Amino acid sequence: MLKYLDNISKRLEKIKNGIEKNKNMWQVFHGDAFQLESHINEVLDKDIEIDSLKKSLAKKFFEARKLKEEKVLILSILEKRAIGIHADEPEKLKEYGINNYK
Repeated sequence: MLKYLDNISKRLEKIKNGIEKNKNMWQVFHGDAFQLESHINEVLDKDIEIDSLKKSLAKKFFEARKLKEEKVLILSILEKRAIGIHADEPEKLKEYGINNYK
């Protein structure tokens, strides 16, 4: 759980526990006027949503790294072919963005 969500969740729980232990003092507030359980659940739901997004993002980063590896291989092959094609005219390699070939 995110630290600031964890902090607020724990504080809400403590207030809820205090209210439950002192119900007679809180009866002037009609019913569950502060809807503490709802507030706590809202914080917990947001944490679950964030955790799910983190997992999705981690999966996307993994997919992106894998894609990069595949494309680096293809790029390497294409650059080598361009170097081979223009072996007699290395200045043409600049047209391919290959600048440091000797």
